[in-house]
Formats: sequence, C-alpha cells, structure tokens
Amino acid sequence: MKKYTFTAFLIFSIAVSVYASPEPDSDGDGLSDFQEIHKYFTDPDKRDTDGDGIPDGDWQERREYTYTIRIVVKVMRPCNTAVVNDNYQDARVLSETKDYVELEVVHYPFNTNAETIRGKADWKEQPEGVKHYLEPGITTNWDEKLRKDIIEALEADNIHLEKLTDKEAVERVSSWLMKRARYLDKVFTTYYVYYPDGHPKIYPGLESAFEQEFGRDKANYNWTIDGHFDHELLGKGMFYNKTHGSCTSFAVYLTTVLRAIGIPTRMVLAIPIADSSDPNQIQLVKKTISNNKVRQTLLDALKDLKGFTAHTFNEVYVGRRWCRLSYSKLGQNIYGEGAMGLLTHINTFADLSDANLAATWGLRYGKGKRDSIFRYSNPYITTDVADRLGLHCNTNQMNIEQKGARMSQE
Repeated sequence: MKKYTFTAFLIFSIAVSVYASPEPDSDGDGLSDFQEIHKYFTDPDKRDTDGDGIPDGDWQERREYTYTIRIVVKVMRPCNTAVVNDNYQDARVLSETKDYVELEVVHYPFNTNAETIRGKADWKEQPEGVKHYLEPGITTNWDEKLRKDIIEALEADNIHLEKLTDKEAVERVSSWLMKRARYLDKVFTTYYVYYPDGHPKIYPGLESAFEQEFGRDKANYNWTIDGHFDHELLGKGMFYNKTHGSCTSFAVYLTTVLRAIGIPTRMVLAIPIADSSDPNQIQLVKKTISNNKVRQTLLDALKDLKGFTAHTFNEVYVGRRWCRLSYSKLGQNIYGEGAMGLLTHINTFADLSDANLAATWGLRYGKGKRDSIFRYSNPYITTDVADRLGLHCNTNQMNIEQKGARMSQE
C-alpha cells in the first residue's frame, strides 16, 4: 500500500499544479477547502473532522462523510494520469504497461459542484494560467474573421455578449450552437485522424475503415474528404457549414466557438463504469453496487449503451473555476442523466490533435481489434467495483434511498 499511497500523492500534486488554479487548504490536510465542502463533505477547518486520529486527507478517511463508488479499471493508452484527480473523483495508478494504465478510481457522485457555479461580469480579462485555452489549435481553428462572424450571428439572434456574465454566455451560446447546427448521425470518423505537419490526415492502416464509414455519409452528403473534415472535425468549418457529428465532434465545435468569444475551454474524455458489451462486467456492477437506486441507474444506462462507447465533453473556465459542460448542460455531473450512468475521467486535452487517439483507440475501433486484455468492444475493462456509505454520511442530504438496500456503513 505504501507504493500506491505515494503514487496517489504524486498524481494529486501534479493535478493541482496543471489541472486547476491553486486552491486554499485551510487545515493543511492535503484537501482543498472547495473539495472538502463540495466533494468530501468534511470540515475544511479541521484536519481530522471526526476526531478519530486519522486526517481527512487519508485515501479511505476522505470517504467517510459521503457515498462513493470505487472501481479498478484498465484503460488503453492514451490515459493522462496527471489529470484524473478532479472535483468528482480520486484516482491512483495500480500498474501500467506500454499498452494500458490500471487505475483505482473513487467516484463522488453526490457532490455539489454544480451549485457553486457563479457568473463573472469581467470575464474578458482572463488569468495568465488559463490563456492557453483561448488559443486556436489544429481542430479548434478559430481566427479573427470567425470571431467577428460569430459575434454578428449572435447579435442577429439577440445574444449580446457584453451584457452577459461568463456563465450566461456559455449557457446561451452552447444552446444556440446546438440549435443552429445539423447533427450528422451516420458517421464517426474523428478517431481515424492524425495530424502530421499540422493538417488532418487518415491514420495509416485506417484508410479502408474511413472509406467505409465515410461512404455511409456520402449517400446523403456528397463531400470530398477535406469537405467532410470541414463538416465533422474542424471547428471553423463546422460553424460555417452549420453541422456537427458525435460528442467528440461537438466538443471541438464548442471549444472553437467559445474560445473565439473569449471563454477558456478544453476537452475531457471519459468512459462509463464498465464495458457494456461484456456480460461479465455488467454482472459485476449488478452484484457489487449495494444501493438499489444507484444500481438500477447504472444498469439502465449500461443497457442503453451499444458497442464502442466513450464521451467527450468540455470544461469551461467560468466564475474563475473550471466547470463541466456537456453539450449545453453547464455543471454536468459524473452520475445519472447525461453521464452514461457514471463517468470516469481519463484524459483532458486542449485540442483533439493533442489526444493522439487514432494510433490506439482509432485502430481498435476501425479494425475491430481484440486482445487478451480488452476482449470486447471497448478499450477499457473494469475488474472490480464496490460502493460505500461513509460512517458519517448524511443520506438525507444526498437523497440516497436506504430502504431495501443491501448497503452497510463502513
């Protein structure tokens, strides 16, 4: 356990430095005041909230005032372990190879993060630490002409950015973009692309898979490959063509436009609690989640997932804090509606070209690859699941139904 504890501390320290602005830690227990209040429900002014001699920052102790779901999952690379600790989950590396990372992840589904989102009126001037997330990228390719055209189109629809807080701007612009664009539901090619010399190209070995996928779309939309990129992959083209594809495509589209208007934005990749194509993983969830309501929520979500499944969404810097944005829902939680049951954060990137998904996830998806570790549809496998009701958990506050549950307090 010493090895894992040190690894967790190292990852947590890196995450604090690169994932978010430094947060106050009044009691010096290694947990930020924000997370103690909204994630762990411990006292930010006490190192040991329950006075049992174990500080709140201990890996197990921080779970005592809330309900948590713990999983062990192997994830095909790329998986960015520097960002997997956030306001919704704790994670530490158990093992890793050149092909995958094995994580222990503790989820905090009943956090109150969304309740903290407050708009700022002076959002045009952003802190130095987040200005990187305003810059254009290969796929998030905004320029000054696009910025001007976006603002003109917004004002034509009576959306005046100078009158809005950053929160209001994100909510109104994201909703506007969804209504404005046509969804291309026949193809998913964003994972087939890599970016040598700063330009999108089909990853070597995926040409036939791309052509097959592209052919499904061609019956309705007779584009060249570059034209297709402008409709599904590149943010600037999607804005002018008024189209977008899957969640990954929409996340690029949204990042491009929000950066152009001055909102720092990045992308997050997450996976559901288990590979829904593997009956054994479904049974694992069914047998080990002891709370009836939570278990049913997870099983219902997994039943609706088909084949290759992941979710790419956004984080926006609103009210001087990074906040989750899934399509037009600001404050998206990791649990319940819109979260495939329960989402595990495995990567964050500024531009889709930074993620390097084609070389591993793309090849697997496009060629239907299977191996001894990932034997089913997805590039991840969950091997252990357990939930816990903390000893001091306020179940009424979290609206957790205990009647008929198999759950015991630990």
